[in-house]
Amino acid sequence: MAITKKINKALIILLLVMFPFGQLVRLDVAFQGKSVPLLGIDFLAGLATVWVIYSKTKKSYEFKHLLNILLVFLVSFLLSFAIFPPKLLLLGFLYLVRLGIYLGLYVLVRNFTKSKENRSFLMGSMLVVVVFTAIFGWLQYYYYPDLRSFTVWGWDDHLLRLTGTFFDPGYSGLIYGLGAILAYHYYYATKSKKYGIMAFFLAITVLFTYSRASIIALLLGTLMYFGYVKRNMKKMGIIITLMFVLGSLLLPRGGGAGVMLERTFSIFSRLIDYRGTLLIWQKFPLFGVGYNNICFAKQQILGYGSLASHSCFGADSSLLLILATTGIAGLLIIASSLKLILLGLRKSRLKAFVYASLLTILVHSLFVNSLFYSWVIVWMIFTLSLGLGTKLKS
Repeated sequence: MAITKKINKALIILLLVMFPFGQLVRLDVAFQGKSVPLLGIDFLAGLATVWVIYSKTKKSYEFKHLLNILLVFLVSFLLSFAIFPPKLLLLGFLYLVRLGIYLGLYVLVRNFTKSKENRSFLMGSMLVVVVFTAIFGWLQYYYYPDLRSFTVWGWDDHLLRLTGTFFDPGYSGLIYGLGAILAYHYYYATKSKKYGIMAFFLAITVLFTYSRASIIALLLGTLMYFGYVKRNMKKMGIIITLMFVLGSLLLPRGGGAGVMLERTFSIFSRLIDYRGTLLIWQKFPLFGVGYNNICFAKQQILGYGSLASHSCFGADSSLLLILATTGIAGLLIIASSLKLILLGLRKSRLKAFVYASLLTILVHSLFVNSLFYSWVIVWMIFTLSLGLGTKLKS
């Protein structure tokens, strides 16, 4: 038992250490005409899953609900054999396996957080890790602000934006924003100025990503957190809103359209993507086109989409992506399962942190495919495990 606990903690520490390095720890492998990333964080999640199976780690009460979500993706994937040639679907199956290993990671983290000592360790480590992630982001912003040359590797051409080690301001902004929510929680619990400084630092870091999705998501998540713990968010909400508006107005604006918060080209681009995703769903409304088959659907139904692009296998809205790939049946089952999981949250201050974090992710996922981003999945696993605490049986 002691060895099991040590291995559990060692795997979580390795995951935390690797977290700030983002996309720097990855290996791209050519597969079916597409560059498939083997992420370091995915590899550790796989190790955790192997260990969970080998050690016969006990499952928590909500595991069955998470398993139902995975089964939804599996069923939709199997049904997609009637839509696409089987040779195309192996890539989608690999991504389905990836979701499965994160379910295994959840089991490991959930058992780790049974004790109060481990929960304190994990929360403190999460805050330290996200601060270091933001520091890496500022180093990138100062030393390498021009990422236009990264287009040859399939990344977007960002200029004078804080993208950090994720090479994408949208995803980076969400991670920094989730860290700010955690810093709020520590500040409210301790009233220590250092946590207030951390929250301010992380919020400013979000602004310098120039990601409107991240700014809006953090703003709404902040309002929910203080509204929940204070039970009166009117005054705090006005102050926070004014701070975000003022901060946005004072941001440097030189160096291209990407740093203009009033830019419209990305709005029209998203609207086109939303329309395309909805058209795909309308073709297969009940069960969708299958998990991670969206690129093949774009090529077959919409007549565009490149396997070499990082964005082809996603959509600009995670919710629309779920709708298009699992259909209305899958979306309803997933929503119902998540509701049952959240009903098990402990009555504590952590509840506000969990709800605010999930709202931040949900709002962000309306504009960016962030629900399926590896680092966001890891953060959600940590957050839910902390909120559910010691409750293991239904």
